[in-house]
Amino acid sequence: MFAAFIKLTVRPGKKEKLLDYFLWECEVAREEPHVLRFDVFEDPRDENVVFYYEAYVDEAGFEKHKTTAPMLKWFGGFRDECVESTHLAIPAPSMTFCTLEG
Repeated sequence: MFAAFIKLTVRPGKKEKLLDYFLWECEVAREEPHVLRFDVFEDPRDENVVFYYEAYVDEAGFEKHKTTAPMLKWFGGFRDECVESTHLAIPAPSMTFCTLEG
């Protein structure tokens, strides 16, 4: 499994737009057989912070996901419009060696 946990600091006034985007991305990801999880979390202590966790069957699955409409929009300028900073909570996307399914 290939996974990443990411912290985003949202630009002022852009959080709802970003969350709407993530709802759309989750809907698209649900139809992709190589996507195992796509979870979005709001930080209850900081209204400008959003976390997301994404997991794929392998790195090739992640590369396939990068060709979807939401990801093309993300890299096409939407990220820069809505996100002030991005930090990997895990040092880099990595292969996961233990997971609980079910």
